[in-house]
Amino acid sequence: MAKFFGDTYALIELLKGNPNYENYSRTDLVTTEFNILELTYALFRDFGRDEAANVINAMRIKVEVLPTDDLGYLNASDFRLSPTGPEGSSPLWMLSDIRIRQGSELSF
Repeated sequence: MAKFFGDTYALIELLKGNPNYENYSRTDLVTTEFNILELTYALFRDFGRDEAANVINAMRIKVEVLPTDDLGYLNASDFRLSPTGPEGSSPLWMLSDIRIRQGSELSF
């Protein structure tokens, strides 16, 4: 079964109950530690530490979270500092690298 990537925006919209994302709530989702960090920040900012911790714990049960490594952090930093990123204008280069290392089949 194909897995769908949930970026930070998609995860937030799922949590908000956006009907445009409802179908994805019934699929296998995968995200990265980068996205969990961004989601945690947004939840902490808007709802406080305890609620952020509860939601992130639940998210880790529902969504497969792909780990990253130092190379991933360096590539992400390079992407953030460059208007086009190291391999083009889309952050999908980072996911392709993670997908290859994890042997995952992702749908975009």
